[in-house]
Amino acid sequence: MVNKKSLLVDDEKTTRNTTICVNRSVQFKGQRDIFPDFLVKFVYPDFQIIGLLEYDFKKQVKPWVHDGQKKEGGMAGTIILSYFEITGVLQNCLGLHDAVEIRKRNTSLFKDFFGNQIPFFWKSVAENRHGAIYVPYLDNEFTVRWCYVGGMWRSHYTAMFFDV
Repeated sequence: MVNKKSLLVDDEKTTRNTTICVNRSVQFKGQRDIFPDFLVKFVYPDFQIIGLLEYDFKKQVKPWVHDGQKKEGGMAGTIILSYFEITGVLQNCLGLHDAVEIRKRNTSLFKDFFGNQIPFFWKSVAENRHGAIYVPYLDNEFTVRWCYVGGMWRSHYTAMFFDV
């Protein structure tokens, strides 16, 4: 016999474990482990406060890879950024605030979700003092890192979007 109450509790635990709460007003300048000194500004500062304040990661976030990334050799990240800008979907990407909150959570849940993919948070592209653009990502230890957009992007470099 199935105990419906225990199923409900298990479902609630799963939902709670993948619920992300984000304070988008947090400033990262001076927090070197999140926003390193070589970066000087967000390319789209107004986008940093846009986004859900609470969401179920497994239900409301989807990974995305450009078709060009699937080809042998990948494609330039600048083309991906241009695609996001032209289509207007950049503001629907997850950003640095989301990455910081995700890394605080139960990483085994998110490792199951990401698999061998590397999650990138394109809403928060940032510039260094020479104008080179970088995008934040979480490495396999769930540390925030930054990748130069001008490099080649392979199929395991996944953009994270709100599924709206």
